[in-house]
Parts: sequence; C-alpha cells; structure tokens
Amino acid sequence: MPRRVTDWELYLRDQLAGDSWQHVLARWWPRLVPGTAAAATHGIIRTSHAARSLAAAETSERVSELARGLAYWAASYLEVPGSPRTAGHLDLEAAIGGLPIAAGPVPPGLITTRLRTSLAGEAGFPAAVSALRPPSDIPAGLLELATTFARIFLIYGRTQPIDFLHAVTAPVAARSVLPLLPAGLARPSYDALWHVCAALYSAFAVDAVPEPLPATEPPPASMLADHAIGTGDVHAIKLTEACLRLHSESPDPMLLHAAARACQLLS
Repeated sequence: MPRRVTDWELYLRDQLAGDSWQHVLARWWPRLVPGTAAAATHGIIRTSHAARSLAAAETSERVSELARGLAYWAASYLEVPGSPRTAGHLDLEAAIGGLPIAAGPVPPGLITTRLRTSLAGEAGFPAAVSALRPPSDIPAGLLELATTFARIFLIYGRTQPIDFLHAVTAPVAARSVLPLLPAGLARPSYDALWHVCAALYSAFAVDAVPEPLPATEPPPASMLADHAIGTGDVHAIKLTEACLRLHSESPDPMLLHAAARACQLLS
C-alpha cells in the first residue's frame, strides 16, 4: 500500500546497510517485477535510474535513492490481468494490433486506477498479451518495444500524453539496468514490461484520436535536452532522455519527434 512507503524504505535501508546494493537489487528485482505497473511504472523507473547511478559511482545518497525507488515500487506494487509470459508467434506490431481496447470513456484519476478497473473486464486481454513471440535478444527486444511505443505516442498521445509515454520510459529505464542483474532476470523483465505497455495501450487508446506520423524533419538531437529542461515538466524530461538514449543506438527520426511532441504538449 502506498501509505506504507516509509516503512518499506526503512526496511530496505536496513538491508542495504548489511549487504551490497547489487545483492539487494538482485534479491528484490524478481520479487517486484511482476508488479511493474506500480505507480504507473514509476517504481521500476526510479529503481533503474538509482541503480544506473550507483554503477557509475557509489555514494550514500545514491544508495538511499535505491532504497526509495525499491520502496516506492513495493508499496505501490500492482499486477495487471493475465500472465506476462510471451509464448506466441506474433511479431510486436501484430501483437499490438491484436490487443483489445477497454471500454471508455477514460475517467479522470490515476493511471493505476484505470489499469486496475478497465482491464479486469477484458476477457481477451490475457491471451492477446501472451500472443507475442519471445524475443531472441532481450536488449534488442526492449529497444524495439520502446521505439514502437514512441511511435504509438506520436499517433495516439496528443490527448493523453502522460498515459502513453510511460510505455517508452519504463522499458528504456529497465533496459539500462539489466546488465547489473543476473542474466536469468532479463526475460521475465522483458515480459513484464511488454505486459504493462500492452495494458497502457489497451486502457487508454479508447479516447485517443489517431494522427499521422510526422513527415517533416525532426528537431536536432542537440536541441532537445535543453528544450525539455526548459519546459520544467518531469515527464517531458523523462521521455526526452529516453528517446535520446534510444536514438544514440538506433537513429529513428520518430524518436526525436516523440521527444519534441512531449515538450510541446507538456510545456
């Protein structure tokens, strides 16, 4: 429960005081990853960035931030309906096309409330999620997942940008921390991230009006970080950081367009 986040943080601080942060992360990641929808994916995002910062340089402040990230994830833990195990034969585009769209309209309130209530009545959602074929390469699969949902953000995200952008920021954040975890956790992490990205699409696409992908040249990558910071909006900054990180590996112009769109909509 979110109101117990302080208790969780104190508990995890004790664990980190008695063991390495790498061991604590490896212990708690598999326990929490089925609940990746926690706080609309902010739990896994915050934990991932904390771990990535610790890998660069270990400080007491960064260890404390890892405790807070894990505590936030644990206290807000949320599973969405169905099994997160990918076991089908569809590629990603086809699997997304087969997802059911929950009945609308989308009510005001928390993203997690919509995930919890709207998908409970979607009998076809579990089978549609499982229809995705397993990735042969997890980092490449997460890159494809995040890039595909960046395009979906451009198509459907104008009216509800925050709801859709978490399907980009969560896979990118988790992808950055997988090298710090035991290899056996990569596949369950991919499956859980696909599960929650699919849930966000199914829960929020009902009210979205699709629009064409941009046909113009995107802004240069060198401008986008300053533009995002200038908005003062944390979600615009998060999406821009994620898209720029992806673009450095796979220069799809739609990633730059997605960052620019987030800055435009959330400024």
